[in-house]
Amino acid sequence: MIGERRVVVLIDSGASHNYIGRKLTEELALKVTDTPAYCMSLGDGHRRMTWGRCEKVTVKVEGVDVEEDFYVFELGGVDVILGVAWLAKLGEVSTNWGKMTMVYKVGDKKICIRGDPSLSRQVVNARSLLKLVEADSGVVVWNLCKVEEENCSEWDDNVSESRKNNYRRCCRRTIPFFVNFRSFLQTKTESTATP
Repeated sequence: MIGERRVVVLIDSGASHNYIGRKLTEELALKVTDTPAYCMSLGDGHRRMTWGRCEKVTVKVEGVDVEEDFYVFELGGVDVILGVAWLAKLGEVSTNWGKMTMVYKVGDKKICIRGDPSLSRQVVNARSLLKLVEADSGVVVWNLCKVEEENCSEWDDNVSESRKNNYRRCCRRTIPFFVNFRSFLQTKTESTATP
């Protein structure tokens, strides 16, 4: 949690820094220090401009207070990302991908973080998808129908070449249906914030 607010934390070794969602900063009235606008390179190759930093925010993860600086960013599906800026401070870390656990030491105390399996991505069939919709769940579905690549040749000259290339790239691969695009080490945590 941060303060009294439960948050979803993504531990991401692919993220260079720590990030906090802009909506969460507004909701919790966290102090955001102005920074020059900076460009974020995302894992999917896209770039996004953003600004702002929250300093010395305390997040309680598995009973341990983690005080870090966080760059403010529009996060989808998670509230906080703990990246390499935090992971590098932990020293040796043991990860069991099958059990969705991560173990490290703080002094002589072993800390074990357990991922929440309900936040993991999973392939679903059509019947399961309909049950999820009936249960009023949030579902993200990609690539519902196959479109033939030759359709690109029918586009007029107003469609940019980069858009045509993106379309072709999308058509070349099959994307399974996933519920929640979240990494396995995401976990709902308890945390407290420092003003």
